[in-house]
Amino acid sequence: MGTTELKKPRLVKSFAMPVDVAVFSGIPSVTALRHLPIANVLLAAAMDRRVVCCDLSAEPPPVDGKKKDAVPAIVGKHLGWSHDNWIHSLDVHPDGERVATGGADRAIKLWRWGTDQPLATFAGHEEWVRVLAFSPNGKLLASAGDDRLIKLWDIETAKVVASFNPQSSFLDTLAWSPDSTTLHVGGNDGKVYSWNVEENKQLRATDIGNRRDIEDEPLNGGFSYPGGIRGMTCSPDGKLLAAVGLTSLNVLNVADGKELLKRGGRGFGVAFHPSNRWLAFSREKDIAIWDFREKKECQQIKVNQLGLLDILFLEKGDKLVAGGCNGKVGIWNLVG
Repeated sequence: MGTTELKKPRLVKSFAMPVDVAVFSGIPSVTALRHLPIANVLLAAAMDRRVVCCDLSAEPPPVDGKKKDAVPAIVGKHLGWSHDNWIHSLDVHPDGERVATGGADRAIKLWRWGTDQPLATFAGHEEWVRVLAFSPNGKLLASAGDDRLIKLWDIETAKVVASFNPQSSFLDTLAWSPDSTTLHVGGNDGKVYSWNVEENKQLRATDIGNRRDIEDEPLNGGFSYPGGIRGMTCSPDGKLLAAVGLTSLNVLNVADGKELLKRGGRGFGVAFHPSNRWLAFSREKDIAIWDFREKKECQQIKVNQLGLLDILFLEKGDKLVAGGCNGKVGIWNLVG
């Protein structure tokens, strides 16, 4: 990052999800968001049967003269990558070219940028595929869903090499350790399960209390999200694990599972800055940034959305991206 301190965040670009009324007649909430550096695009899963592509080099439409401070939205475009039902999750392989998608049709597909036919179709799960995550070493793909199972897939053969049943309810979040040896899992019951994938055994289950105790929780025009823990990620140095959910942000020490930080409020997405110093987490109508060095919340970005479901840093931490329930993706500059 070009500066040792964060500046006041400034919205520099905005994207709107395309609407296909034949698939979904409401606002297409962004449920997963990933950066594909090789093509300089953002890929979004947005309540559609196709992946949405947001071209980061695209220029916004002209600004209305009466709204000089507005950042007009660029409409994203559908790719040819499709499923038989809503794509709920996607992830980009460490090689920067391959992308995995999964969702309501229970299938997982592997794609390569620049082609419209899948490289492979995985058998998937008995129920919805809620989340996908490539291991940092690129050898495995982890998947989890409403059948309460985590599966590990060999990328080259598209076959299951291990599975894990944490005896939990619906599973909605996955986070790999940087060395690819441990997979952290979370869902409805508010517990973080840590799984040693090399030995195929559970290391610990840490109850952080972000549990779902109600049958339905409509967010946006009836859109309901099942998870208790809704977002989770490891710090780049592998020392911390951050999880957000129905009641709080919780940061755990990976070595022993002890809680180091807790911030109240319903959360959705979470992302560590590449420097390990800052942690961004999205709530209902804002994004907060926690400074571990100063031990305080150092920035707050107000956003007119009911839920910001996924966030990530771009350009070595110079920019922050978020997408959510109003079908918009915003990009904020953090360096001035």
